[in-house]
Amino acid sequence: MLNIKYKGKYKDEKQLKEGSTLYKNAKMYKEEETVTAAFKKGALISLPGFIIMLVLAIIMIRINKIEIKYDILHLAISSMLLLPLLYVHEIIHALTFPKKAKKDIYSKPQEMALFVYSNEKVSKKRFILICLMPAIILGIIPFIIGIVFINIIPVKFVLDILYISISMFMSGIGDFTNAYNTIKQVPKSAQVFNYGYHSYWIKK
Repeated sequence: MLNIKYKGKYKDEKQLKEGSTLYKNAKMYKEEETVTAAFKKGALISLPGFIIMLVLAIIMIRINKIEIKYDILHLAISSMLLLPLLYVHEIIHALTFPKKAKKDIYSKPQEMALFVYSNEKVSKKRFILICLMPAIILGIIPFIIGIVFINIIPVKFVLDILYISISMFMSGIGDFTNAYNTIKQVPKSAQVFNYGYHSYWIKK
């Protein structure tokens, strides 16, 4: 009904191109050559946000005189939640695409990465939203909740929320790169789509 399928391990670009369309006159993004390079760029783009979240968390913890008592077991349990949340991250991407669009989720174990592939054309604004929505829903919103209700929620759960939300914000570093490239390279009225392992834009 939602046209979302988990395709398993990504092997090569042929998997993505099969059944996909490279539209005439489409222009390929000027993108990083490797996933590692894209992640490095995304890390730099997201660094100000990470610093702001970390500093705010420290300030609020000190202002409210919260004593940090974090046992290893509790930290391990919180860390275990990050893996299923990475899949939730990709599902959010998929849900942000049009309902009719075919969305496939792949994993790249060698690079510890997951990604959603769809050949559907969307507007520039929507593509940026698709890129950023997981970081907003799983990172920024929970972080704000943790900060606002820091005196109401039990301390250990506040620390869980802050730790997980900052981690999920940073899990979107590849998405930040895609959003940045879209903002810088794509004309306002153009549409964006994926073909193989690259993004393209085309004028309406």
